[in-house]
Amino acid sequence: MKNAPDEKKQENETEIEASPQSTPLSDEIDTETLKAQIIEILNRIHLGGMRAKLEELMETLPAERMAPFISIFALIAVAEDNVRNTNKQNRLLRAADLHLPNACMEDVEAVEGRHFDVDLLHQLSTCEYIRDHRHVIVTGATGCGKTYISNALATKACRKGFRVKYIRLPDLLNESDAARKNATYSKFRSTYTRQNLIVIDEWLLRPLSYEESLSLLDFIDACSNSCSLIFCSQFPVKDWYTRIDGDRDANTASTLAEAVLDRIIHNAYSLHISSNASMRKHYGLH
Repeated sequence: MKNAPDEKKQENETEIEASPQSTPLSDEIDTETLKAQIIEILNRIHLGGMRAKLEELMETLPAERMAPFISIFALIAVAEDNVRNTNKQNRLLRAADLHLPNACMEDVEAVEGRHFDVDLLHQLSTCEYIRDHRHVIVTGATGCGKTYISNALATKACRKGFRVKYIRLPDLLNESDAARKNATYSKFRSTYTRQNLIVIDEWLLRPLSYEESLSLLDFIDACSNSCSLIFCSQFPVKDWYTRIDGDRDANTASTLAEAVLDRIIHNAYSLHISSNASMRKHYGLH
């Protein structure tokens, strides 16, 4: 993350990370190791015919010609692997439909007057929470940078090969309601349950009715065990209980609200952003 006071778009901010499975070539690698790396790459990108032909050539090629041949072939295999990996992850970024598709962790700033757990954010940027099926709660006042940070985490996940989807809670509830009316709810739900990470922005921006809360419980129940979720909210977690099943009296208990929260808060990291400065004004955004 950046410590500089002003944000400047990096030329490589939309570049895709190299595949973590790819092994950089080195002049120090011996021919046999290079052969094994090439075979591993060809298997991974499903070029079985090419692998079989390569193995045949390696059995018949004279020793003095083997090293230069393998070196050249390795460059070709790695180039193809990188292109495929880049194309795949660009597709993931487009499919994520992020609100801020150019958001990246490298541009998250330590702006004067804004405070958050830097170590936790670094930890989240490894995407281990996705592999562990854990959630992230991002809270803070309007304009503190919640959406940017959540989108930066989503971009990082796409670059690591995870399937991601961004949506505002009001839109999610509208989609869910329309899907039920059109008898396409199973398709709607499968769109989200097959994701690795879902970012839900404007979480509980307004109190939810009983029917909306039921729909939300079904959605959270379906997704919380199969993928990770990032919740962006202006309200602290302690206020969520009264905003779910919000038609009831404030002093009335709600098993529905308890059920929703139980599926979230006990398996989530909490990142609170406190700020006395608006990030929108800081970057000249409207």
